Formats: sequence, C-alpha cells, structure tokens
Amino acid sequence: MTIWVSLRSTIFTLRATWQLLALTTTTIVSASMCGCQYRYALLMDLYTATNGAGWLNSSGWNATDDCNVDWHGVTCSADDVTSVILTSNRLVGTLPSSWWNMSALVTLALYSNGLQGTLPADWGSMTKMVSLQLYANSLSGSLPPEWSSMTMLNTLLLYSNKLSGTLPSVWSAMVRLVNLQLYSNALSGTLPTSWSSMSQMAQLYLYTNSLSGTLPASWGVMGALVDLRLSGNGITGSLPSSWSSMRALQTLWLNSNSLSGTLPSNWSTMTRLATLQLYSNTFNCSLPDSWSALANLQGLYIHAGNSLIGSLPAAWASMRALVELRLSDNRLTGELPSSWSSMSNLRQLWLYSNSLTGSLPSSWSNMTQMVSLFLHTNTFND
Repeated sequence: MTIWVSLRSTIFTLRATWQLLALTTTTIVSASMCGCQYRYALLMDLYTATNGAGWLNSSGWNATDDCNVDWHGVTCSADDVTSVILTSNRLVGTLPSSWWNMSALVTLALYSNGLQGTLPADWGSMTKMVSLQLYANSLSGSLPPEWSSMTMLNTLLLYSNKLSGTLPSVWSAMVRLVNLQLYSNALSGTLPTSWSSMSQMAQLYLYTNSLSGTLPASWGVMGALVDLRLSGNGITGSLPSSWSSMRALQTLWLNSNSLSGTLPSNWSTMTRLATLQLYSNTFNCSLPDSWSALANLQGLYIHAGNSLIGSLPAAWASMRALVELRLSDNRLTGELPSSWSSMSNLRQLWLYSNSLTGSLPSSWSNMTQMVSLFLHTNTFND
C-alpha cells in the first residue's frame, strides 16, 4: 500500500512538471512570435517585390532572430503588424498580392515612390484597414471591386497614378469612408448613383480624369460632404437641384466640364459654400438673385465658355465675404449695380467681354480692398 501511494505521488509530480514545462514552452513560443517576426515572410515579400536593397532606409528589414529589432516604417503590436509607412523611400516594383493575409494592418502608406503594376484584388481581405495611401506612384489597371470589403476604411488616397476603368458601384459598401481622392488618373465611366450611401464622406476628389455622364441627383443626401471636386472631366447635363441639401459643402469644383442649363436658385441654401467653380461649361441662364444668401462665399467663378445672360443682381451686394468674382466672357447686359459697393472684401472682379452698359458707379470708390478690376470689352459710356 505504501509503495502504491508513493508511485501515485511520483506520477502526479511528473505530470504536474510536464504540464508546467508545456505551459512555459507555449508561453515562450508565443512571445517570440511577436509582431514583426511573426509576419517576417510577408514583410520580406514587400521588400523583395519593391527592390528593398535600393530603399533609402531599410534598417531592420533583414533581421531574422531578434524580436526586438526595429523595422524601419513598421509598427507592431504584441502579436501582429498594424502599420507600415514607407513614404518617399524609393520603393520600385509591384505590390505583393500575398499581403491579403495582413489581417491586422490598419495603416499602409507607400506614397511618393516608384510603384508600378496593378492594385491587388485580394487586398480586399484586409478588413481592418483604416488608412490606405498609395498616391504619387505609377500604378495602373482598374479599381478592384473586391476592395468594397474594406468596410473599416476611412481614408483612401490613390491620386496621381495611371489608374483606368470605372468607379466600382459596389464601393458604396465602404460606408465609413471620409476621404477618397482619385484625381489625376485616367478613370472613365459615370459617377455611381450608389455612392450616395457613403454617408460619412467629407472629401471626394475625382477631378482631372475622363469621367462622363451626369451629376447624380441621389448624391444630394450626402450631407457630410465638405469638399467635392469633379472638375476637368466630361460630365454633362444640368446642376441637380437636389444638391441644395448638401448643407455642409464648403468647396465645389465643377469647372471644365460640359455642364449646361440653369443655375439652381435653391442652391442658395448651401450657405457654408466658400468656393464655387463653374467656369468653362456651357450654362445659358441668368444669375439667381437668391444666391445673395450665400453669405460665406469667398470665390465665385462662372467665367470662360459660358453664356450667362441678364443683368448683374443688385441683391448680390449682401455677399460681403466675396474676395474673387469672375463673370467675364459671357453675355451679361445692363449697368453695374451701385449697391455692389457693399462688397467690402472684394479684391478681384472680372466683368470683361460682356455687353454691359452705363458707367462706373461713384460709390464703387468705397471698395478699398479692390486690387484687380477688369471691365474692358463692354459697351460702357465714355
């Protein structure tokens, strides 16, 4: 009996010792698999694909045995890589498709390098991504519809590349997007009506592409938009009256398109507008008196290529925040409103190449901030 108790005690001790050793081993292995080292293979995929030997700074990128080595541009949590920032670091090559497995990556910034090739569709699996910045490279190909799975994305900057194809309608699923910049590419097709569901969008830059079609009336519900830039495309049709609901809008660039029709009088409700660019289109209408309610407007540009008619609204005298007003190269008639002398901040006024008559109001001498006043090529009295 004594021998049996002793044997049971020995077995229990050995078992406890083995469990302790197993736990200790597991703990050590888990600790050594920290952040950067855990993703060593994937990080080296980027290093190899972008000529890491030629990077301006590649410190730590070849470390294989020390978990505490700092990898330049990489931030690691206890168990994964969360951020990679290698901007202006002379990366030359392509984006590794294997990075779809970077499941914890939150921030990736590789802008201002020499990246080429296409945007990997598989990257849509990086569902924790919040900020993705790849601008100022030579990336080509289309925008992957698969990226719509990045539903945590807040900032996506792909401008100044060679991207082509259309704007994926399914990107409407990226409802947390606040800042989307795709300008200066070769994108074509129409503006997706479905993007109206991007309810948090504040900055949307699509200018200098080859976009066509009309301005979606459905976008009027994008009440968070602050800055919308669509200039330098081939957009046609009229200005949607529904956009008057964009009450947060401060900057709107629609110049250098083929827009026509009238200037919606109800846009007077966009009272936070500071800059409105409509020049180089084909508007054929009068200037709305109601726009006098745009009390924060500092720059209004409806010159060059339009065919505005009618007189200069005397009511616009209440637009006292105006600094630049350009209405040249139109077919405006009538006299210069003496009431405009109330535009006390006006520094540039372009009214040349119209059919204005009368003489310069004496009250305009009160416009003491005026730097540039262009009235030539009209039919004023001598």
